[in-house]
Amino acid sequence: MPEPKQSVKKLGQDVVQHNDILIRPWRDDDSVSELTALLHLGYKSLADEGMHFVASHQSDEVTRDRIDRGTCFVAELKEKLVGTITLYDSKISEHFSKISDGYFGQYCVDPSLRTSGLGSRLLSLVEELARERGMKSLAFDTSELAIDLIKYYERRGYEFIGHVRWPEVNYRSVTMLKHL
Repeated sequence: MPEPKQSVKKLGQDVVQHNDILIRPWRDDDSVSELTALLHLGYKSLADEGMHFVASHQSDEVTRDRIDRGTCFVAELKEKLVGTITLYDSKISEHFSKISDGYFGQYCVDPSLRTSGLGSRLLSLVEELARERGMKSLAFDTSELAIDLIKYYERRGYEFIGHVRWPEVNYRSVTMLKHL
């Protein structure tokens, strides 16, 4: 299914349509608690496998801090948040500033929509925005045990560049990078 096109430059006021789902920038009147609950739901299967991603149990305060440090997008279906992703400038991260211009995180799709293409659309949106901002590369990290996720990102053009050990989680992460 082809992805709808719309300039990211207009996203300050407009929305991107993905089937019946609206993808738009975070608004001040959005519910931090609803987004936190979505993240918990989205990362539950990984937590059930023993990987303690921060997003699987983070507080509303952590969610708010992550929103405020980057450019957050949400996907909305019938006034319910069903997806999210946040783009960050690498200057705010000691780890990522050494390897890329930008990175993304707090990326999640409601499990009931995982095969809908929504996750790919969210990631494409952030990659497009990164290019528009002059970023030449984009990175992220995930558990080295999340094999299916790693394979997904490899299909999207991301390459393994190293490991990192974060004190907040119980696994070693892989860092992956894509040249834009």
